[in-house]
Amino acid sequence: MKTYSQRYELKRLSEDLAVANFELKNAQALVVQKSKLEGLGTLAAGIAHEINNPLNHVYALIKPLKSLTRNVGEEKKQKKIDTALFAMKDCLEMTFAIIHSLKSFTGLNQAEVKEINFYQSIKHILIILKSKTRNIKINLDIPEHLSVIGNHVSINQVMMNLVSNACDAIPEDRIGRIDIAAFETNGRVYFQVKDNGTGISKDHQEKIFDPFFTTKEVGHGMGLGLHICQIEINRLGGNISFTSAKDEGTKFVIALPKMNELRKSA
Repeated sequence: MKTYSQRYELKRLSEDLAVANFELKNAQALVVQKSKLEGLGTLAAGIAHEINNPLNHVYALIKPLKSLTRNVGEEKKQKKIDTALFAMKDCLEMTFAIIHSLKSFTGLNQAEVKEINFYQSIKHILIILKSKTRNIKINLDIPEHLSVIGNHVSINQVMMNLVSNACDAIPEDRIGRIDIAAFETNGRVYFQVKDNGTGISKDHQEKIFDPFFTTKEVGHGMGLGLHICQIEINRLGGNISFTSAKDEGTKFVIALPKMNELRKSA
C-alpha cells in the first residue's frame, strides 16, 4: 500500500508538472507575441513619421514639375517625361498604401474593440505580403460589408498568420493558389484560407496548435503563429479548425460570433 501510494503521488506530481509546463509555454508565447506586436507598432509609427513627410513633399512637386515640362517641343521627349512623372506618382502612391496598411495592421490610433471589416483588412494584409504572394494567384470571395466587433490587432494578426502560412506551404515549383473567403451563416461569421500546398502530415496535425511547434527550418519561424491564432480566436468567443491532405493543400476556417452578439460581451 505504501508503494502504491508513492506511485500515485508521483503520477499526480508528474501530471501537475506537465500542466505547469504547458501553462508556462503559453505565458512565454503570449509575452513573445506581445513584444513582437509592440515592436511592429513602434516600427510602423517610426516609418509613418520619418518617411511620410518627405514623401508628401516629393508628391506635391510632381504637379508643378509636370507644368514646367509641358510643351518641351519634341513629342517623343514629352512622352518620355510624362511617362517618368506618371511612374514617380504611381510609386509614391504605392509607398503611401504600404505605410497606411502597416498602420492599419498594427492598430495604431485605433480603439481596443471596434468594428472590423474583413474585406478592408485582407486588402491591407495582401499589400504587406505582396512580396510573398507575387507568384501566387489570390482569389478573394469576401462581401465588402461583412464585419465583426473585436480587437483589431488580434484579428489582423490571425489573418496575417493564416495567409503567410498558406504562402509558405506552397512549393516554389508549383503554380500557387490561395482562396480567401468570408461569409455569414447560422449566426456565425466565417473566415477561411485555403491553399494548394504540400498539406500537413497526419503526424503533425495534432501538434500544430502547440506553442513552439514548427516544421520550418531554424530561423524561419518560432512555432507561435497558430498557437496565438487559437488563443485570440477563443478569446473572442470563436474557434479555429482545419482540414488537410498530403500534396492537396490545407484549409483553415475561423468561426466568430455575429457582430451584435460579440458587442454585448465586449
